[in-house]
Amino acid sequence: MKFRLFTASMVSKKFEIPLRKNHALVLYLNPMKTLLISGSNHPQSTNLVLLNHIEQKLSAQSVYFDIDQLPAFRPNLETDQLPKQVLDWKQSVENCQAVVITSPEYLHNIPATLKSALEWLATDSFMQGKKVLPIIFTPMAPRGEKALQSLLFTLQALKMNVLTSLLLHHNDFEQFPAKELQGEGTDLLKEALQMIESA
Repeated sequence: MKFRLFTASMVSKKFEIPLRKNHALVLYLNPMKTLLISGSNHPQSTNLVLLNHIEQKLSAQSVYFDIDQLPAFRPNLETDQLPKQVLDWKQSVENCQAVVITSPEYLHNIPATLKSALEWLATDSFMQGKKVLPIIFTPMAPRGEKALQSLLFTLQALKMNVLTSLLLHHNDFEQFPAKELQGEGTDLLKEALQMIESA
């Protein structure tokens, strides 16, 4: 895997350069264009393989955030001092222009780790209108339909801008896993990524 893993030490430092009254130019040393998230915490997850392929196809800069490092969502912590991992997570999402999520399906739903990560963002206004591409990736049909519906419900509750969504299976690719993915799945991904980057 060649992901650039987001850690606390990589949080972008922000500088403001005055332009004129009530205006400022904000520069980031490590600007994040597209944030990549896997809903699976398996170290050899096929969703990570798919994300690696997506990263190679993106024309913009991308950063991967490991949501497995986040604590389980606890509403009472929203009013207390948030854990540093959660602050890093919130900042990484706020600083990106688009989010790509890939996830397996567990018991007709998205994994609890992914749901919890999204719940930490429930009160953040920067989620509204942020572009997102949700992808459910499972071994075979019809698996994934209910998980995709669940993920879409959550993203809509966050008021994110879901331009399109994908339900993919291993047999959508000629050979999976492979160093270079080919097949109908790659065409669908290409079209969806172009939509995200051009919107």
